[in-house]
Amino acid sequence: MTFRNRSFTAALALILGASAAAFTDVALSIDSVAQAAPVHSVVAGPATSTPGGYVAVTPFKVADTRTGAGRNRKGALPAKKAASFQITARGGVPRSGVGAVSVRVVVVSPKKSGSLTLYRSLTPAPIAYSVQFDAGQQTYGATVVRLSSTGRLAIMNHSTAAVQIALYVDGYFTKTSAAAAASTPGAFVPVTPKRVVDTRTGAGGNKRGRVNAKSQFTAQIGGKASVPASAAAIVGVLSVMSPAKSGGAVAWQSATTRPSTPSVQFAAAKNAGAMVVIPLASNGRIGLRNDSAGKVSLVLDVVGYYVPGASTQQASASFVVATTVLNKGIKANRKVTVRVSSAGRIPVSNVAAVAAVVGVTSPGGAGTVLAYPDGKPKAAVTASQFGKGSGVSTALLLPVSSTGRITLQNKSHATSHLTLTVVGYVLKNTVLDPVYSKSHYIRRAMTYTNDDLIWMQNLGMADVASGSNLIVLHIGVQLSDKSGAWLSAMPDDPKYKIPYAWLVDLVKAYLVGFGPHPNAVVAVATNNSNANWTGYTAAQRGADWWGQVIAPLQGLGTPVYGADDIESAWGSTVEKYSDALDWESAYLAGGGRLVYTGSANGCPYKSIGQPGGCNNGWTKLEYYRLAGGNDPSHVFALPQIYNNNLAIQWPNIDLAGGGQINFLGALTEAAACSSPGQSCGSFSPQAGLAALTLQLIAAAIPVPDGLRATDLDIQK
Repeated sequence: MTFRNRSFTAALALILGASAAAFTDVALSIDSVAQAAPVHSVVAGPATSTPGGYVAVTPFKVADTRTGAGRNRKGALPAKKAASFQITARGGVPRSGVGAVSVRVVVVSPKKSGSLTLYRSLTPAPIAYSVQFDAGQQTYGATVVRLSSTGRLAIMNHSTAAVQIALYVDGYFTKTSAAAAASTPGAFVPVTPKRVVDTRTGAGGNKRGRVNAKSQFTAQIGGKASVPASAAAIVGVLSVMSPAKSGGAVAWQSATTRPSTPSVQFAAAKNAGAMVVIPLASNGRIGLRNDSAGKVSLVLDVVGYYVPGASTQQASASFVVATTVLNKGIKANRKVTVRVSSAGRIPVSNVAAVAAVVGVTSPGGAGTVLAYPDGKPKAAVTASQFGKGSGVSTALLLPVSSTGRITLQNKSHATSHLTLTVVGYVLKNTVLDPVYSKSHYIRRAMTYTNDDLIWMQNLGMADVASGSNLIVLHIGVQLSDKSGAWLSAMPDDPKYKIPYAWLVDLVKAYLVGFGPHPNAVVAVATNNSNANWTGYTAAQRGADWWGQVIAPLQGLGTPVYGADDIESAWGSTVEKYSDALDWESAYLAGGGRLVYTGSANGCPYKSIGQPGGCNNGWTKLEYYRLAGGNDPSHVFALPQIYNNNLAIQWPNIDLAGGGQINFLGALTEAAACSSPGQSCGSFSPQAGLAALTLQLIAAAIPVPDGLRATDLDIQK
């Protein structure tokens, strides 16, 4: 798989941000960083074809109720009333093809405390918070808003007094149909804002009751509020209500290490809220914590979610375990540059931006934090706004430099403590979907007649017609009586037990149908399932797989390799590493090439470089050797990649042994899992290869050209 050498359409600017801090003249400070784009600079359609992909625009003011900017409303929003604003056909946002926009809103000198809700125009105002504000204080907030068919959004003023607002747009998301949402990993799908957590009422079937000091709980998000159970992450607004003490609240992916950066910072007795981007655990749960010294109520409103799977398309997103890359005090007007690529499994290349949380703790004075790709200060965006002593946390999508670095600048007159925690990334270029090959579990009841040979020949013809160029013919365990192989997962019946000579004839028939293709590979696979290792030793088995099966298939026009499904257990049977090594060594002694097609059972996957062993006493170094790390010219790794965790295991294994594994591609079995009677789950071949590729990139392991994806089905 290769990457297109195509620049991203525009440098990604601020996309998601939130805070509830008070500060002085927010509107002016924002405009000083990003000047308003002329409202007439309109394009006809989206700048990317990726469904749910993000397109940055030059940040611009689309509305200001004090001046009527953007040809929108002039005049304060009345108490308990809503007003509508035109977003498309303004400032670089196209007239059509826009599903949602990333906006920042400033509440200017409100006379009463209250909240705003931003939502899709021409629909009822949902019960949800977007921005909360205090009387007399200008407040900054941000959210993502789904637009109406005419490109409008509405703002509801829930306070008891009229308010003036200024509204800024940083970018937009392309429309996502139901079909595209289901099939485009990393796409963002906006939803009608919906309350999924409210500890005052028990909303969403989650916790009810005030959250005690220094306490946490988990909440079920997947499967609720139009968020699929399988969603990769959600975007929402986390609000802290009636806090007894000042402090912070944290939202994070359940069952992972809680990040040190608070998602929301708040003052005693003052409501606060912030945009959050939260990856979901595999069971759809998140963790929520009150890190203050007093009780609080927590509210979470969801505004959208990201489609799961390995992100392969330009501007699509992937999510990782939260990793803090900056945690230090920065002096007044000083800058700090941090490398975010390679952190927390962020790839070292092909990354346009990272999803991150910028935190400011106990600032000595009012000010802002600017963020920009290292070396490009003219591309700076306002990452946060804060008042003296008022901590703030802001969720952002920050553009990175070509070296994967971000610069943060403390634009104030006093030292402030800054934190930066990454939770995901957006691809810079499209990862090309590979043309995948069809591989097969052979489970046909043998008649030992020409019918079997014709069937195999037809299978070869169908595979070459489909464009397949890496085919695994998965046979099964070698018989303990040394006569041949027993088809995998089939009954103990003679018609499923194939003598070596007949197996050779079957593969020859396949090759006749496939035709001579010197750039393709056909791998004939057995597995290391236990039978009778005493009567038929591992070394004898390996030697026979070469001598009786693979050697007679050489020189027929298409390269034929042996393959072994090597792993530490097959079903309930525990295998010995020494047996696997003896098998492989004896096979290779004949001079053939071998494809490793196993999984790395139990090997570490939580983070690259993680220490620890694998299942049944096996080690990463043992898997490294079996997968070809010690003999990369004769052994090629085609590991099973059925989910992202399996993809993460292989950089761990490769780095443990010195980085010499020769990866051939990724093996999936989506077709086999969809067969009647099967209940397994598996990545598509494209997603499996993309996941392996991106994890290798994240570990700074060179990715070989020509990696291939192949998917197993069941042939009976």
